[in-house]
Amino acid sequence: MKKIALSILLALSTVAPSTGSAQDLFAREQTAADLDDVYFIAQLKVDDMEAFQNEYVPGTAALLGETSALVLAVSPAPTVVEGAWDSNWTVLMRFETQADFDRFYKDDAYQAQFVPIRTRAASINNVVLLPAFDPAQFGRQSQPE
Repeated sequence: MKKIALSILLALSTVAPSTGSAQDLFAREQTAADLDDVYFIAQLKVDDMEAFQNEYVPGTAALLGETSALVLAVSPAPTVVEGAWDSNWTVLMRFETQADFDRFYKDDAYQAQFVPIRTRAASINNVVLLPAFDPAQFGRQSQPE
């Protein structure tokens, strides 16, 4: 995994877009607050769109409204650049902190009331959380085996 990431970085370093070099992608200034951000990605294959839209979305939106969540992108049909993306609902959100994400995701009402609706309504429920990219820490994070 580490070799793949380093290969990607090396490949990017040879590309020089008209607005600057690839190194600029990693040299852009980030504030300490930016580094606290976490990014939530959900890839769902919703089979019961009516239940999803009428039961899950309104309740979840109300809970998200109590957090720093910012919906960055939502698409029923994202453009697949490589590989397979067997879903019909993809969401990308940013939270200002891991604690803020946890306040939403670990909320008793969300877990007891809304997660069961989502898992019933969707046959694919892939959900991941990514930390903000910190160039100073790149390569120092533990890699999966």
